[in-house]
Amino acid sequence: MNEQLQEALAELLGKANNGIDNAGVFLAGELPEVIQQLLSWHGLKSFAFFIVGIVTLIALVFAVKVMVGKIPQKPPAENGEPNWAYDITRYSHIGDTVTSTVRLDLSCVLGTIFSLFVFIFSMSMINIEWLQIWIAPKVWLIEYAASLTK
Repeated sequence: MNEQLQEALAELLGKANNGIDNAGVFLAGELPEVIQQLLSWHGLKSFAFFIVGIVTLIALVFAVKVMVGKIPQKPPAENGEPNWAYDITRYSHIGDTVTSTVRLDLSCVLGTIFSLFVFIFSMSMINIEWLQIWIAPKVWLIEYAASLTK
């Protein structure tokens, strides 16, 4: 009985060993394609994030230009010197009071805070990993393998 168990165990271990060897051969044959797909996936994902970041940054610059253009400018004094005693309520629409100035200030503050958040978002999206994959894919693979082992 003990001999039959040992033979069955030896047979199972032999089959498991052959299965592992066959799997290793299969994986070795598929490794170039897997590496190519890994490079393509990470390169395109990084490039898509890069494009989203750049487009967001361009939209932010355009929005800030529009916001700055809507801020009322101080008119010069009659003699051409800067007018230090500028009263925004005098040049605002009829019926507007000091509350329009407060709204303008609040909208400028909120616009600035929003612009700052959009700027941080766009800068975090801009990643040139795609450029490294395109120019030096072997270096990127080494760095990727090192990050997997951490």
